[in-house]
Amino acid sequence: MSSFRIRRYRNSLGTATLLLCFVAYLSWCQQHLIDTRLDTGYLLYGCVIVLLAFHWRKRLSFLPLGKASTWMQFHIYTGLAALPIYLAHAGFQLPQGRLELVLSSLFTLTFVSGIVGLYVTRTYPQRLTNASQQVLFDQIPAAQHLVAQQARQLVLQLVQEPGTTTLARFYQERLHTYFEQPRGWRFTLRPGIQTRRALMSQLTSIQRYFSAREQVAGDQMFQLIRQKDDLDYQQALQTILRGWLYLHISLSYALFVVGAVHGALALYFAGGAQ
Repeated sequence: MSSFRIRRYRNSLGTATLLLCFVAYLSWCQQHLIDTRLDTGYLLYGCVIVLLAFHWRKRLSFLPLGKASTWMQFHIYTGLAALPIYLAHAGFQLPQGRLELVLSSLFTLTFVSGIVGLYVTRTYPQRLTNASQQVLFDQIPAAQHLVAQQARQLVLQLVQEPGTTTLARFYQERLHTYFEQPRGWRFTLRPGIQTRRALMSQLTSIQRYFSAREQVAGDQMFQLIRQKDDLDYQQALQTILRGWLYLHISLSYALFVVGAVHGALALYFAGGAQ
């Protein structure tokens, strides 16, 4: 068994054991008619603080605060454990009042975004490493512009020669938008090679009409289509990674603030902390 599987098994077992102890405590309190709303509230808000601590651990990476991988594992399992704690605190009922509705929505969105992030951060980096040409996110727009400029210059050079209009016409009808405009939000959410495959198939089908000069330019155009698609693909994946992280952190801090307001009001109406 690999070290990763051993660690995952150990962490899962530890989390499950703690949750079983938590359930046993709730059952004991219920039998003795003890109100556990404050206890579960403290525990749930403590989970939120622990989860936010991982963000500050990354910002203070120069301090000897332990391995980031260990913090990540603790972050994941604390986040997963927060769901049953929340259900024990809020109950299986619709929120009452605006504050509870906002708090419930924030927790749900934060939890769901965490699950999505667990998938994204496990799969997207590997997909990025499979790209033929890895480019930094901030440099992708300049690289896209350069590829579009090369395609445009290639066509402009062709039209100056007689009998070389087939590729130029195809560029005007099918490739100009592909090179000059962004791919759109649908491609960002689900990047794929369908458009590239279709364009290359269409370009292949008209190659028999190319002149000798266009044959050479056509091979170069194939390469430029691949480069543009590769850059768009990397941009889409990195946009999702960055956008998810910004959304998840923003939701977490909003949950932290609204949770504090909710806790303060709960303690006030309960007569203060005992």
